[in-house]
Amino acid sequence: MRLDIQNARWCIPAGNFAVWRELNDISVLFDRRSGQTHLLDAFARELYDLITEQADTAPELTSRMAAILEGAVDPALRQKIDDTIAEFDQLGLIFPELTEPTL
Repeated sequence: MRLDIQNARWCIPAGNFAVWRELNDISVLFDRRSGQTHLLDAFARELYDLITEQADTAPELTSRMAAILEGAVDPALRQKIDDTIAEFDQLGLIFPELTEPTL
């Protein structure tokens, strides 16, 4: 079952698992949980930082990123956010926030 990227609230897992290094305009993230190293460009790093600050849905993250970039929310930005979220999710860097079921 494919997760609904648009409606999920994305968050960073709890714990001190990330070790960061900066190399020019690339951020290097070593994930202590998986032992994997990830290279993030400036856009991906900014999105990761936004999710770290506050769990949000893809549309909310798109609006927040547009404000940072001082631009409009357009289809290209939406797609880039969705693609980056999907990649972060696949790599286990972010997770959908769990909510209690309503009765």
